[in-house]
Amino acid sequence: ILPLTIPDSLGSPFASRSAFALNWMLTSPEVLVESGLLRSTDLAAYRLTATRIPYRSVYRKKHTMLRRAYATFRQNVSKHEWEQLKTFRRRERVWLTDYCLYQSIKHRQEDAPWYHWPKSLRQASTKALTKWRREHADDVSFYAFEQWIAHRQWFALKNSAKNHGIT
Repeated sequence: ILPLTIPDSLGSPFASRSAFALNWMLTSPEVLVESGLLRSTDLAAYRLTATRIPYRSVYRKKHTMLRRAYATFRQNVSKHEWEQLKTFRRRERVWLTDYCLYQSIKHRQEDAPWYHWPKSLRQASTKALTKWRREHADDVSFYAFEQWIAHRQWFALKNSAKNHGIT
């Protein structure tokens, strides 16, 4: 299979923003419904009827869907699920911490390339990045949640395939 990383702006997974982050666009809305993070009635708002895939539209809809799932998670999270997310963040911190910070900044900078960001962020000023983490903590946490969901779904699929003799 092709790499499951986040593709670049042209759709190539070989030029990803991260070698470790999974492509969150591959997350299943139906699995989010099964886990109680979305309602089945929510899915209609995210369905596309086009015969060709409008990637920008899919990107926006999937991002909005995951934001809604995150809001539900934050409101209704059980202690066990919260611990699972904390464990994921701790286990993957080598790459996840910087990835989430980068994604938060990139999103808030309307996906502009890093060299168009404000100077303090562009130069990775410790003070500016610390301030960003503090002021945008919930946004940074969203990206950790997004990766946690993507990893959970991927490993559930992988284990199901393995249990059916697919390697």
